[in-house]
Amino acid sequence: MTTILCPDPNWRYTYGDSPEQAGDYIVEGETLATFSNTDKVKLSIVNFTEDLTINMYDVIEDGLSITDDNMVVFNLRLTSPPSFFEKCALYMEDCNGIVVSYSLDGDMIGKETVVLTKAIVAENPDFNQSYVTKVGFTFYKPASERAFTITVSDLHTVYRIQPTYAQPEEVIEFLGMVDNKGNLFKLTDMSVPSYNAIAKRIVEAEEFMESACRQAWKEKRIVGEMRNADVTWAATFGYMGILTAESPGMGAQMFFKGIPVKLTRDKIASIDYSKGDKVEVRRYGSEWYEVPESMIWSDNTKGIIYVKTMFFQKDASVRVTYRYGRGPVPPDIKQAVLLKTAMIIVGTDWYRQRFPQSPDFDPLKVETLNQWTWIIKDCIRNHTDLITCGSM
Repeated sequence: MTTILCPDPNWRYTYGDSPEQAGDYIVEGETLATFSNTDKVKLSIVNFTEDLTINMYDVIEDGLSITDDNMVVFNLRLTSPPSFFEKCALYMEDCNGIVVSYSLDGDMIGKETVVLTKAIVAENPDFNQSYVTKVGFTFYKPASERAFTITVSDLHTVYRIQPTYAQPEEVIEFLGMVDNKGNLFKLTDMSVPSYNAIAKRIVEAEEFMESACRQAWKEKRIVGEMRNADVTWAATFGYMGILTAESPGMGAQMFFKGIPVKLTRDKIASIDYSKGDKVEVRRYGSEWYEVPESMIWSDNTKGIIYVKTMFFQKDASVRVTYRYGRGPVPPDIKQAVLLKTAMIIVGTDWYRQRFPQSPDFDPLKVETLNQWTWIIKDCIRNHTDLITCGSM
């Protein structure tokens, strides 16, 4: 993103350590200066009119798609208090020129600040959240003629992480994390640890459990997964070539059912091209053929798709985009995610320094961690299909 300043010709600004005169950058009668948003921008104003409006914004060339859980992060400093202006506001503009703004108060000036985008766009349902072209600040009508400086740095957007199987507040309660007054620690976007810091650990625990159990309890998508087929040769007359499969006695079965392709996830959704799913087979080297949806059926519980088409090689011969996962979240999975998250957190230096525990509850004890580990293992075993070979 590029920061654009639209100052008055009498203004002076500092880019890095080099003072420049804004009048040097005049384009079509307007004064413009561009900066990388990784650099601090200082704007010193000496002379201005009473109805002056200052616009400082980032231009997003490809457009920015936001959701209600996006956050705008910025660090804005003024040598004059916010009350010096009639209004200070953070604003966004979409591709249609619709502008939404959020008034800034004194607590948001002079330190890193986070604002949820849903607070900015709440009052205008016509605002196009999928194509935002500008994010910046506006300062309306200074109270009097007075020299002052505006410093902007670190203007960017981030996503508030949204876990599914457990919530950050539940982790805080489970670990008994309290503040200096003995109250349960309150998570915010600026607290240490922040909401996102705990949420990220939960997402890591969710991914661990999904990988271990080979399934998910929310709909997710895997794009372009490469798999092998149990086939080494196919005749030029097409699908009947599967009769030469390596597995003894499987040729006839595959002729009627299709070539089985085991995906890495269990409990998949039925292949539906209208929802973005796709199955392709390799024909000649790097040439891929999209299998018609009518030639595919699936065993959703086991995570196997059956493809009725010819193959010319076995290894890395199938490329699949598919969906998997179904709810609701079982109680033991939620408990396992909480325990796995807690194990990650108690191993950090900041936890030991900021949240010393009483002798009655010390999650760093080997006995406690071992107990959590076995609970997680039992949960994985309960949600994983096991095949036993041999006899009792």
